[in-house]
Amino acid sequence: LDPPTNFNFSGNDTTISVRWTPPTTLGSLCELQKYKITWNSSDNEETEEVPATDNSYEITNLTPCTTYDIKVSAENVAGSSSPGETSSATANVVLDPPAGLALNEEATKMTLSWTHPPAAGPNCNLQNYTVTWNSSNENGTAVVEATETSYEVTNLTPCTSYDVKIYAINAAGFSSFSEISGQTDPVVLDPPTNFKLLENDTTISVSWSSPTVPGSLCELLKYRITWNSSDNEQTAEVPATENSFVIADLIPCTLYDIKISAENVAGSSRPEKASRTTDNVVLEPPTSLKLNEETTKIKLSWIPPKPLGPFCELENYNVTWNSYTSKETAEVAATETSFDITQLTPCTTYGIKIFAVNVAGSSPFRETSGNTSLT
Repeated sequence: LDPPTNFNFSGNDTTISVRWTPPTTLGSLCELQKYKITWNSSDNEETEEVPATDNSYEITNLTPCTTYDIKVSAENVAGSSSPGETSSATANVVLDPPAGLALNEEATKMTLSWTHPPAAGPNCNLQNYTVTWNSSNENGTAVVEATETSYEVTNLTPCTSYDVKIYAINAAGFSSFSEISGQTDPVVLDPPTNFKLLENDTTISVSWSSPTVPGSLCELLKYRITWNSSDNEQTAEVPATENSFVIADLIPCTLYDIKISAENVAGSSRPEKASRTTDNVVLEPPTSLKLNEETTKIKLSWIPPKPLGPFCELENYNVTWNSYTSKETAEVAATETSFDITQLTPCTTYGIKIFAVNVAGSSPFRETSGNTSLT
């Protein structure tokens, strides 16, 4: 017989339906007995017999995205016709999504890795991947070559959660996505800015502006303020909601080094630094005044005032004495704790005052009185 003609195809990703027109029968003794249909791809061949009463056949269990060579021959008592030959392809299908997703997170980047999806068929080879990432306020997309199994997402915000998706793309389009979430590593904050100090004799008021928070997962937890003079250091923690702090109970006339740092889950920022000297103040007056009286002189002794700070040291004493008819003053070195008032009049009462002097001025006076003795 002649081969079947007018081949027509339909199908989907795993089937091909073949329809044909039967050949003309030569005579009643050479009637068509059956058809033989053969199909093969590059690595497989199969054959089925089809009754003479049928002029179609559905080939099933095929591989998607694959071209098949199809032959149909007609058989009678004389044998098989030459085959009617044609080709048809199963429908393209999207790939499965990549699997085995993993993330390696750093402060400003994440490295995404995956395994390739299984091949669908020679006509549906993987063309590339599309990787997307997004946080609450940023997003991005990248196309990655089909040969790659990792991609580095860069220029990310530290301390931020990201959702990362990957799609496999072939001739049929995008696969469904595989998804993974990750968090960029925390980083320490920048130090506070606009660091300002306002001092008096025993306090220093500190104010500042908050640092910028790089990501929602690295929020400011607290501030740490440290102050020290030459022989002492103290620290205070300040709530994150505050932008000022008063350092109290300081020593007047003293230089203090002050540092402030901002703390989050990653640790402390580098400190912002400043120095300030508490205000100068006058000293307390000398104490424990004692007199040793003689005929024409009085010896005054005392205990020095308590020192304040290195910038308000005692410079000298001023001693004044007066009687009913006279008044005198003398300057006494800071190293002394006594002074002889001489050339006095016998049998006379004298009022005596002593002042401690420093850079801020004279202290209040300490006063006593004494009498010179008889000749």
